[in-house]
Amino acid sequence: MLSDFSDNIVDVSWSPDGKRLGMLGYTHDTSNNRIQETLIIWNSTTWKEIEQRPDVTAFAWSPNGQQIALAVASTDYSQERDIRIVDAATGSTLKLIAEGSSIGKIAWSPDGTCLASENAVNSDIQLWNVANGQLRYSFTEAPAYQPSWSPDSRYIVSLRTFAPNPQFPIGKVEIIVWAAR
Repeated sequence: MLSDFSDNIVDVSWSPDGKRLGMLGYTHDTSNNRIQETLIIWNSTTWKEIEQRPDVTAFAWSPNGQQIALAVASTDYSQERDIRIVDAATGSTLKLIAEGSSIGKIAWSPDGTCLASENAVNSDIQLWNVANGQLRYSFTEAPAYQPSWSPDSRYIVSLRTFAPNPQFPIGKVEIIVWAAR
């Protein structure tokens, strides 16, 4: 069984070339006795761990697999997160986007030019320009979750819930489609 997580695995995703597997889950940080979200990247040929990144709360591979977008917690137990674009081979940070924002799930556009992210606080869907790191647009028909791109990068689909408590989105769910360009 492939797992180094003490409790839950919350997301898995293959790199576009299928040579790596990213697994996001909870690990126990013994240095300060806390549970933290951690991203582990595995080599899918040898099943050896390539890299482990603590405090990552969401991730998405770029369409060409050369970069990974990471939502990284700014401080312990904070809603503030940055999106970091890292080199998938070396792990070095190439770019910082959305510094100090509240980032939930991330989705990379198939053409590689934009990231869609869910805002973990107000549940807006935000579009970020990957080249310059600027916010392009914020879809404010909240609460919206789990952005996903159409194959041609022209549309974004997300879920919108109508629940008494947004922390527990049980209730009516709608699918929203937005033009991304």
